[in-house]
Amino acid sequence: MKPLIIVGMLAVGCTGVHWLCGLQPAMARELSQETYHLLSHGMSEAEVVARTGPPDRRIENYEPTPLSQRVISYQYVWNGETNKDEWTTTVTFSSNTNRVIRIDRDRK
Repeated sequence: MKPLIIVGMLAVGCTGVHWLCGLQPAMARELSQETYHLLSHGMSEAEVVARTGPPDRRIENYEPTPLSQRVISYQYVWNGETNKDEWTTTVTFSSNTNRVIRIDRDRK
């Protein structure tokens, strides 16, 4: 049996640590109404990604502490195009549990 080698790059930026595996950036897309209705509070990050696919972007929210900063929540955002009157969906996760604590959908 031949060994399988997986190569990835680690990038550190303003929004945290991300693994890049030669993937192209996702095009902004609206979540369908059917997919949106599959989301619920308490779902894990893996469950959300399995149902929706990767988000258009991830945003981490920090809280300052005496020694450093800690992540208190992070959001997955699917951007609908405003000129097409599409919906933008934001799913907020608790960093402590990696579970959904808020789901927002609006036209920005």
